[in-house]
Amino acid sequence: MKAESIPDLDGLMTTLAPNPQYHFWGPTGDSGPKGTEAVRAFYTAFASSGAHRLEYDVERLVVDDHCVVLEGVMRIIYPGRTLAAMGRPVDDPDGWYLYEDRMITFWPYDADGLLLGEDSYTVGVVGPERDHA
Repeated sequence: MKAESIPDLDGLMTTLAPNPQYHFWGPTGDSGPKGTEAVRAFYTAFASSGAHRLEYDVERLVVDDHCVVLEGVMRIIYPGRTLAAMGRPVDDPDGWYLYEDRMITFWPYDADGLLLGEDSYTVGVVGPERDHA
């Protein structure tokens, strides 16, 4: 999580097992990257978008021998230009917009402690709302 938020792409990639499988489940199905190169491309685009300013307000944490599970509210601050580039309507391309969604995340890991991927489930987009702060 720390490497993702800094962003530290090389540090993040060292936490992954070979051929990681990401599944981002939401109202439109699975949109996660599959395989090392696709995951690297995802995080490269994420970092360059300026949307790496995030908060995961974890309300529940469960750990067993093969998986870490987090449940809570994810908040991401998006630059208006990034949202516009994604095809989202924005009032002010120089503004900042809040994305907030309820999320549960599963991080399965192997015997060496490397992540096999990520399975996250969201309720659906709530926002983005214009940040008037």
